Amino acid sequence: MNFEDFEGTSSIVDRFERMINEKRSEFFDIHELEAMVEYYMVSTNWKRALLCAEYGLKLHPESTELLNIKGQALTVGNRLKEAKQVLERLRELDPNNPEIYMSLGSLYWKMERKTLSQNMYKRAMALDDNLTFDVCSVLVQQYLTENQPLDALPYLVELIEWDTHDDYALELIVDIFVDLDLVDQGDDLFEMLSKKEPDNAFLLYYRALLLGNTKQYNKAAFLLEKARKIKDSDLEYDIFLLLGKLYYDLEEYHKAQKMTRKAYELEIADESSRQMAEIEMKMENFHSALDYAEKAYFFDKEDLNNIFTLASAHVYLNNMDKAAKLFRKYGKLASPEDYRLKAVASALFELGQSAESLRVFEKSILYLTPVPEQQYHDLIEFCAISEDYDRVVKYARNAISEYEPTTYLMAHLLGAYILGDQLEPAITIIEHLPVEDYRFVFDIFERFYTEITEFDRYVGFIQKHMGYGQ
Repeated sequence: MNFEDFEGTSSIVDRFERMINEKRSEFFDIHELEAMVEYYMVSTNWKRALLCAEYGLKLHPESTELLNIKGQALTVGNRLKEAKQVLERLRELDPNNPEIYMSLGSLYWKMERKTLSQNMYKRAMALDDNLTFDVCSVLVQQYLTENQPLDALPYLVELIEWDTHDDYALELIVDIFVDLDLVDQGDDLFEMLSKKEPDNAFLLYYRALLLGNTKQYNKAAFLLEKARKIKDSDLEYDIFLLLGKLYYDLEEYHKAQKMTRKAYELEIADESSRQMAEIEMKMENFHSALDYAEKAYFFDKEDLNNIFTLASAHVYLNNMDKAAKLFRKYGKLASPEDYRLKAVASALFELGQSAESLRVFEKSILYLTPVPEQQYHDLIEFCAISEDYDRVVKYARNAISEYEPTTYLMAHLLGAYILGDQLEPAITIIEHLPVEDYRFVFDIFERFYTEITEFDRYVGFIQKHMGYGQ
């Protein structure tokens, strides 16, 4: 019984709580107790669920339902030995109750006896084939929780065969096939399922989504064009939106605009608005792009995609202050792993936000432990371009301490020392540089230090001490 379907459950729970607080006894019928225990289980308050089940068993000692729920509560609370005693005793009392085998399946999974767990689930399905969906759903979640997507696949396939309109299972299976780089196998599965149901828009849509994720755009678009003719009202918006994205990726912007506008007319949402903005920018309709981007941002001002799109639209219209404000917001909200963070740092640098751009760039690199050598190179170069020579010295030294004193790192150190008027360490570096490295060092100077106002003094120092470039 679902507590949401039981009228008055809230008042019954309140009555039970008052009884506990006042340390008295009160009668509850079996249905009230089952509803309350399920309420506590759904609320993840397993201690209260256990207390309620035990109290109920005092009132109704013959209730297998309450005993089963007691075993479930003990399992959730990791009191596995006690749970096993309760559930195995219950199995002896009621060996043909499929719900008991579901509980035993969960228990033995937690005890890491997975073969026995699966046997319990199979027994539950044998007793009641209507539990097939529940068992597969449970096993999918258990395997995914343990980061074993390959083991979850067979049960996901069974869920889809059970219900080919199960968009949750379809989306999960697409993600798994993409993540495991098994797109061809996924395509074969969808093809097999589609042969049985050629007019199933769900199968066509998710097959297209699978192929689109691996840049098989033409085939994906063909499938979606077929799907949209089916006129499946549940997926019409999604089909048009994905078609717009696919045509965008194919650089067929007029088709992308047409399909995305159909999605937008069906549902004005942040996804459809943002995609329209991106397409309009590609077509150089910048004022229209800004209108759509502002709509997307209005729907969700914390969504990084919406922030980035609106900032980009402002850049095209030369609204640099607004663009900089949005890029700064993006830099603060984004996680260090965000793939656009370095691009945001570069945009802030171009917008004259040198200090903020450096902070964002540092955020995108320094979260790694240890920092990879190439990432140090990227950071040092960004600091050099930003003319923050103290940071060049700091990160070059860090890289040397973690890796080795390469010519590349010494070249940047040399440049930063000279411009920071630390001539003694600069001369020390030059004295220890092999002559054959001079050309490489000077190339670094030309790439990262030619924009500075003191470049003539810089070159003069190099010529004097290295005899190079004269």
